[in-house]
Amino acid sequence: MKDTFLYWIGLPHEIFHYLAARLLGVKAWIGIGATDIERCTLWKEVVIALSPAMVSILAVLSCGWQAATAISLPVRAIWSLWLLSSILWFLACGKDFVGVWRLLRRDNFAGEN
Repeated sequence: MKDTFLYWIGLPHEIFHYLAARLLGVKAWIGIGATDIERCTLWKEVVIALSPAMVSILAVLSCGWQAATAISLPVRAIWSLWLLSSILWFLACGKDFVGVWRLLRRDNFAGEN
């Protein structure tokens, strides 16, 4: 039961990886807790890995203005909750940032040998 719950919670995150891969023409498969992609160029791997974080940044930029300029309190509260959830989504992408750092580091060290 716990694995099923975590799968459904993480599915939107994995969908953004999948959509980015497909938009870049890379074959991808959504598995349990991960999206597998076929080998591709470094820049495509970085874009695919950071796509959920990019979505959260766009959400923060779009709803931050709405929250600041909303006239009524209920509307401001709704936009503020959306802003908070977008920031939490961004923080949840920490594993993706570490993966990109390792990917770039590995690629740089491979050129030194």
